[in-house]
Amino acid sequence: MSSTNQKQKRRTVRLKNYDYSQNGFYFITICTWEHKCILGRIENSRMILSGSGITAKEEWLKTEILRNNVGLKEFIIMPNHMHGIIELSNVNDINRSGTARRAQLIHDAGSKKENFGSPTKNSIPTMIRSYKSAVTKQIREQAENPDLKVW
Repeated sequence: MSSTNQKQKRRTVRLKNYDYSQNGFYFITICTWEHKCILGRIENSRMILSGSGITAKEEWLKTEILRNNVGLKEFIIMPNHMHGIIELSNVNDINRSGTARRAQLIHDAGSKKENFGSPTKNSIPTMIRSYKSAVTKQIREQAENPDLKVW
């Protein structure tokens, strides 16, 4: 099946007109390209990360460091996908235990709905796009294959 057909067949689970930069908890699932097991393997009921899986984990953990409105909660990397819970808060400083300091809450009255081609800063789609891009770049360099499809 060509990538065009796959994109046409793929459906989104995003809520129409929902502001994905709002405060809250978001459950994220990211699958590898064609569900290939490039992130690791299961051995004796334990996940063993591959080099690509280690890269995915390291970049995931950087998300919280790079963005002061993000608190990472539980996450798991599986051979061909990952799940994670992200807390978004419009706070300039998030306590790394996950409790946001509410004293500096920033209110934004305008709509932050992301439109195709115009990313919204600090929104879930923009963060995931940046994460996937960083992981892809590193995995391609490790594999010495600039055309390798990761996601």
